[in-house]
Formats: sequence, structure tokens, C-alpha cells
Amino acid sequence: MYEIAGNVKSSKESLRLKVLTRDLDHLHHLLEEAPTCLPLSPSLEVRGVQVRTSSYFPSNTLPLKINFLSTETGIIPAIFKVCIQIKFLIDMSL
Repeated sequence: MYEIAGNVKSSKESLRLKVLTRDLDHLHHLLEEAPTCLPLSPSLEVRGVQVRTSSYFPSNTLPLKINFLSTETGIIPAIFKVCIQIKFLIDMSL
């Protein structure tokens, strides 16, 4: 997911949806071969991605809206966002 988000973000605006579709299609085929659990909800197993209904939000971080296909309950919507974690260091000697 991190790589897909990076590819979308680094693409020209006019090509972002095409890049997202291409990369999600690849992910879909990988999940068809080897279903997996979602990291934040291990009880939910996914077997693919509904590529045509997935998209991205046009904001600075370009979060991805991914519709996963569940092995049991249909569609599981998820949002994936890449952000830079900033840590502040405090000089305790002051």
C-alpha cells in the first residue's frame, strides 16, 4: 500500500487515477492468490480489491480510498494515508 500511495503521489495529476488503477489491479491479483488479514482488524480477511470503486482524495497527502473484498462480508472500505512522522527533539541541557 505504501508503494501504491507513493506512485500515485509522484504521478502527474492527470495520470493519478490510471496509476492507482494499475497498481490496485496488481494488488487485487496478489490478494486473490493469497488472501490476508487487515493489519488494524486481523479478524477481517481480504481476498481482493474492488478496483473500479477505489479512488484517492485530492488533498496534500492524497489518501487512498480502497474497497477491499472480504472473504465473508462483502466490501471493507479503508483509507490509507502516507504521512511523515515528525519528532521534536528537546535539548535537555538548556
